Amino acid sequence: MVVHESRATRALLVEVLSREGLRVDAVASTFECMARFVDEPADLILLGLLGLATAELQLVRTLKDEKRPPRILVTYPSPKRDLSVLALRAGADGYLLEPFYPEEVTAVVRGQLAPFQPRAATGPVRHLAREVAHAVNNPLQVLRLLLDKERVTKKELMDGLPDPLERVQQVVSLLRDFGSTAEPNLMATNPAPLLEAAANAVGIGFEAHETESVRIDATQFEAALSGLFEGLKLRCEDFEPTARLSAESDSAAIRIVVPAEPFEQEGANALLDAVFAVRPDRSVRPGLALPRALLESMNGSLSVVSDEARLVFVARVPFA
Repeated sequence: MVVHESRATRALLVEVLSREGLRVDAVASTFECMARFVDEPADLILLGLLGLATAELQLVRTLKDEKRPPRILVTYPSPKRDLSVLALRAGADGYLLEPFYPEEVTAVVRGQLAPFQPRAATGPVRHLAREVAHAVNNPLQVLRLLLDKERVTKKELMDGLPDPLERVQQVVSLLRDFGSTAEPNLMATNPAPLLEAAANAVGIGFEAHETESVRIDATQFEAALSGLFEGLKLRCEDFEPTARLSAESDSAAIRIVVPAEPFEQEGANALLDAVFAVRPDRSVRPGLALPRALLESMNGSLSVVSDEARLVFVARVPFA
């Protein structure tokens, strides 16, 4: 649904989005939008902001309180950057600057509508990644808009930073709880070919000793290993890690030994809770929260132990 005071802008958006095969409704006011939404809920609202009107912000809050809230994109004239900050804080999912290119509108709208599309049978990992990206995108946009301003007062930073940072922390907590909410397709599986595929994809060595079958979701297990291997290899630039698969009393264990020095500033155990980590040189590296959550969803685990000047990361999954 397009909500915009300008008749010309409404007509343009309807034409552009209709060409994409989308069913588009268009109204001129927040009142009409809410009345139409009650009769026929929309998956996405494209809301025009021309001034600092509280009605538009209240509409965003009201729609986001719905049982099945729509995605909300706001558009606004490029000089009025503060409008997007207010809209994002109210719960909007993204923004577009006016004037915009038709291709830009369709790309952003398609991205926002993706969660409403039918999911493939092997899609839990892709769905999780999409939802994580959406959940962190909103607060990161708030931070970006604050930092892009030519002059930012201390009060603006103190008022604007806590909420988005808290939301990012909530995403981390949700990832930690993923094991209790995911629905992996657990089957008896030989872990060796999956280890080989994940190691080859990242470019590390591997050894696989004979083990029994394990009870895992093959797609999620391979994704967990790839995330683990990628996160470790990026930190060990002068060291070639090797993953080793072996049998234990009631589980299969994959161990990867790395030097401790690259992890001293971040803290190896802290990485198990981090979606991403910002290093002292301001570079960003992936954390290990997602691999850990995926393994825990299959009744497995991811841990790290110190061995003198080395660290041993251990991924375990139970035998079938």
